[in-house]
Amino acid sequence: MVLRDFPDFLARHNGGAVDARRREAFFARWQAENVIIGARVRYAQFGPFKHRLSIKAAWNGREHYYVGERRMTVDDDTYLILNEGQSYASAVHEHAPIIVPVAGDGPILVAFRQAWRNFVGVVAAFVASLGVLIPLGALALVGWLVVRRWLPPWHPPTPPTPAGSNAVAGD
Repeated sequence: MVLRDFPDFLARHNGGAVDARRREAFFARWQAENVIIGARVRYAQFGPFKHRLSIKAAWNGREHYYVGERRMTVDDDTYLILNEGQSYASAVHEHAPIIVPVAGDGPILVAFRQAWRNFVGVVAAFVASLGVLIPLGALALVGWLVVRRWLPPWHPPTPPTPAGSNAVAGD
């Protein structure tokens, strides 16, 4: 089963027989089949129910999973693996939509996107630092020119001639 939207069977769909049949049919498939969800969501709540082996991930926000007495949060930097038959519930309550992985976004593509974001961040930080580095470089140059002008020129010391040597150059 591939879902592009989160199914919403919460209290907002109060009661009707059609909703109850849809909900039961959905969860019968949900618990029996492999499911890929690629969607954006601000508010969702599921469970508790048992499912097949699953890998949970979320980007641009957090999704909370409740397994027994534990609460685990999945976000940009973490993922969660749940064993087959493990009972869990989940909830999303965010101001901006989170992104649940879309089918086809493999780990290499995700890593490449993150590397690109990191590179752009480094370049942006370097460009932003130029506002400080250029004036500091100009001050250092002016300071070096002033010191160079006021100090007498430096000449390397000439080696002393050995004592008792009467040699004249050119002999």
